[in-house]
Amino acid sequence: TTNNDNHHQQQQQQPQQLQDEKDLGYTWDQTDDEVELKFSVVAATKSKDVKVQFAKDRLEIKIASEILVQGDTGGNVLVDDCTYTIQDEGNGRELCVVLAKRDEGVIWARAIKS
Repeated sequence: TTNNDNHHQQQQQQPQQLQDEKDLGYTWDQTDDEVELKFSVVAATKSKDVKVQFAKDRLEIKIASEILVQGDTGGNVLVDDCTYTIQDEGNGRELCVVLAKRDEGVIWARAIKS
């Protein structure tokens, strides 16, 4: 019965996490050495519209004059190794921002602290 209890708990927690990410306006994932944030943006978005400012412990992302994200990162980053790309995704485009972790192997509780 322990396996069933654990499985049931995971099912209950999953929708809350998805809801949190929906509220954030992006999804994110991490490995030992990087954190990846993905934003759905309108199809007309061009790379010249995107402004990303990386700092060792902060991130700001704007498209035109709209701020998508602005805040402290979940850990320190290697600014020179951070990147972003914009690509076609479905009916729109996707902005993918990769933050290189300064402290490899450290798990971040959040990508951006609100």
